[in-house]
Amino acid sequence: MARLPALLLALAALVRADDTVASRLEAWDASLAELDARIANGFLRDSSWSKDGSRLSYLWTLPGGQMVRRTVALPGGAIADLDRETTQPEAVPADVLGRSWREPRGERNAGTTGWKGPGAAGTLRIDSERLLLTREDGAARLLASAPKDRRWAGPPSWSPDGARVAIWQRRVVTTRTLELPGKDGATRRVPYPVAGDPLPEPRPVVIDLSTGVVSSPPESLTGPVHETRRLDWSPDGRRLLTEFVRRGFTGHGILAHEAGAWRKLRAEEPGGPLYVYGARYRLDLGDGTALWGTERTGHRHLERIDLATGRTLARLTDGPWQVRAVAKVDVPAGLVWIMASGFHPGENPHHSHLLQVRLDGKGAPRDLTPGDAEHAVDLSPCGRWFLHAASRADLPPAFAVRRLADGALVAALGSGDDREARAAGWAGRRVIRSRDRDGTFDIWGVVHFPRPFDPAKRYPVVEKIYAGPHGDHVPHAYAPWWDGATTDLTHEGFFVVQCDARGTFGRGRAFQSQAFGDLADGGLPDRVAWLREAGRRIPQMDLGRVGIFGGSAGGQNAVWAMLRHGDTYKAAVADCGCHDNRMDKLWWNEQWLGWPVGPAYDRSRCANEAGRLAGPLLLTVGEADDNVDPRSTYQLAEAFRAAGKGPLVTLEVVRGSGHGAGEQPAPRVLRADFFRRHLGGPR
Repeated sequence: MARLPALLLALAALVRADDTVASRLEAWDASLAELDARIANGFLRDSSWSKDGSRLSYLWTLPGGQMVRRTVALPGGAIADLDRETTQPEAVPADVLGRSWREPRGERNAGTTGWKGPGAAGTLRIDSERLLLTREDGAARLLASAPKDRRWAGPPSWSPDGARVAIWQRRVVTTRTLELPGKDGATRRVPYPVAGDPLPEPRPVVIDLSTGVVSSPPESLTGPVHETRRLDWSPDGRRLLTEFVRRGFTGHGILAHEAGAWRKLRAEEPGGPLYVYGARYRLDLGDGTALWGTERTGHRHLERIDLATGRTLARLTDGPWQVRAVAKVDVPAGLVWIMASGFHPGENPHHSHLLQVRLDGKGAPRDLTPGDAEHAVDLSPCGRWFLHAASRADLPPAFAVRRLADGALVAALGSGDDREARAAGWAGRRVIRSRDRDGTFDIWGVVHFPRPFDPAKRYPVVEKIYAGPHGDHVPHAYAPWWDGATTDLTHEGFFVVQCDARGTFGRGRAFQSQAFGDLADGGLPDRVAWLREAGRRIPQMDLGRVGIFGGSAGGQNAVWAMLRHGDTYKAAVADCGCHDNRMDKLWWNEQWLGWPVGPAYDRSRCANEAGRLAGPLLLTVGEADDNVDPRSTYQLAEAFRAAGKGPLVTLEVVRGSGHGAGEQPAPRVLRADFFRRHLGGPR
């Protein structure tokens, strides 16, 4: 591994946990435990379904903290209390607040996957660039040879009758590696291609075993590819389907091979950047059709498509809202259950609801989870019921069991109660809505109050930022706490704030497009506008003392906040930041900054504006980080020193640690002390 330059060694400190750190963490944990005990029914704990779905079992918290085990008998909905230690046989865990439903995906390949073909088709074997077929008599036959710059790769997929086989050819490339510290002073190398590096570009090849004809799709159909997957034969063996993602993430789709020719069956190609992994979804239904995710209207929706023609048979959903996931599909009933956000105009557009829609696309979606809230569900194993929690960041949850067919209430289980915690000095949190930088979108966020809170005092504010465009990141459901990074600081006398600004996912392509080609933006102008609105509504927030922290993409965001918005943000902590996207992992950076590597990468490089730093900055990084190259942080620290900003910057290297080292005990305490030192406490 390249060693730190001497000037960085002078800055870098070994972060160790010690008795002081342990005592601080114990105090924070004790405070959280005390808060938790004062919130009755904050969670259903240890919940599970019987395998036949006839009973739901869970622990319920009574006022005063006592727990009882309860069961709900279905279909009647009768609730009974049992001994707390009673367990349910053949239980299936339920986790309503963790969204434990699993999005169904289906690959229906009527062929045979593996090196041995069906019947007497034979067995394939790769010998360098040669692809060999061995029959039952043991004789090996050369099927095809790969070009010099390509090699065969499996597993192969055989047509149902064994007359044809599909297999991959991959380009021969040298993969860049990252050298990191290993155990006992050794080093380790991990594969680490960065933006612009060559890719294997796997391409499907179909071989007719009787004629020896070899066919692969022309590059003109797709352009260079980032990823290809699936080799699915139709039941009659006449058609092969395969999927591609174009390099540069400007399109993806399905290719079909039929009658010896290749064609583009279906594609999402908006003519610009597309968040492929947020929009892509395909579930084959077994009748020659599939559910297909599309963002062609600007919002992620579902269509039913014909896998023979690629034609849209029905649009299941439509409108200025988002399908977030598919919860269940019932083909015989012609119904699909989805999780969707932004469905109700005027409601927080990040709130999820469980909707029922028809496979034929007829009729309006049916909301099975009523109320202005974030709705979390867990489906019973039998598929007849679901456990439901409705809450908001500032509203304790109401729990119920509902019927999946129509959302009808089967049993009301009760609601959370945080009055005792509030009487003891916990101020909870508030949801704040503002307008963005130019008045186009609403921006939603959460203010976590310090504990204890004295309304006669003014408190410093710290923003927890993660503007990774691949998600929305503010918690919109209720919980007595969120995570250590938030509660550590609230217990140290800070307001902690979070908001999802432009550039993040879940609000449609127009909202997310702020991030494409400009990761330096980070939605920060929207965040500053939101902070001002929050300060107007909560005068105890001292907007003259605002800090910011984040990790990974959030670390990069925190540095840009200091460089471009130093009039708002006075101090920052940035952990494991991808401060130079040219040296960061290929798949994430090409998704947002494009391919080939161009000026957008340089514009997002923090070191370019190092001379603008005006306030204290703490950089933390794990020396063994194999997600974001640690040198990204080291080189940024050097850029600050070269720009004459060295006295403002502290670099802390966490020995032996990987990605997210800033959330380990000692760095957490270091972060709290850093903000207290530079922002002060309640006044």
